[in-house]
Amino acid sequence: MHLILYIALPIFIIIITFIVFVLYKKTISFSEKTLFVATAIVFFLPILFYLFDLFNVPTNIGLFYNTSSDRWFEFLITYISTIIGTLVSSLVIIITLLVQLKKQEESNKEDKRIANYPIFDYQIASGFIHLCRYSHNIKFKEQSYGEIFTSFKIENIGLNHARNIKIQIFVDDKEDEEFSFGGHQFFIKKGTSVWISLIFNKYSEDKRTENNVKITVKYDDLLNNNYRQTIAFKLKTNSENSFMSKIEEVEVDNEILITK
Repeated sequence: MHLILYIALPIFIIIITFIVFVLYKKTISFSEKTLFVATAIVFFLPILFYLFDLFNVPTNIGLFYNTSSDRWFEFLITYISTIIGTLVSSLVIIITLLVQLKKQEESNKEDKRIANYPIFDYQIASGFIHLCRYSHNIKFKEQSYGEIFTSFKIENIGLNHARNIKIQIFVDDKEDEEFSFGGHQFFIKKGTSVWISLIFNKYSEDKRTENNVKITVKYDDLLNNNYRQTIAFKLKTNSENSFMSKIEEVEVDNEILITK
């Protein structure tokens, strides 16, 4: 039995030592290295005690005589039970701490988002307003019977700037292409507004027309959170002038946070 121990134990120790060394080399941070070393000490400590006793080291230096197998078994059971209990308690504490840190991180992130939250106020008017800096032609066919001019205002009344504004317009069941102003870095700064001239093509010869229009506005805050908001209204032309518009039944949906 002792012969088997003399052969098997050193091999086992060499294998475990090699594995520990390889895994230790893969650790990066100081906390990982410290945790790894502490775990290795806990693992190797009873083996070291057993080796001292096996080779009569305590007896040779006059401390005490070899411990019996029963005493070693009791020691190992107590040692392992204590380690397992400590590990379980530590694991519970760590998990609880990580959950609390995660909740705190999400709360801080949400507070920061709200502190940089752009809020848009919209106005849609018939005809062309001279304040319009941009224009967009909503055209689904080549042939039309004239153009209907409207003016669309976006005002940022929120807590910080908005950027990467994109607009898409739907007329009845038709979808216009998405468009933006000046690329990804276009800003509507806090407390400022922008007017856009929206030119709808008229495809009916009738003087009196009515269309359901929906405008979808997408924008980002400075923290790269994405928002979407929809404005719906009825676009009507009257019998006196088929190219003049009338805006009715305007509805603005609440903004939707797409990603954060």
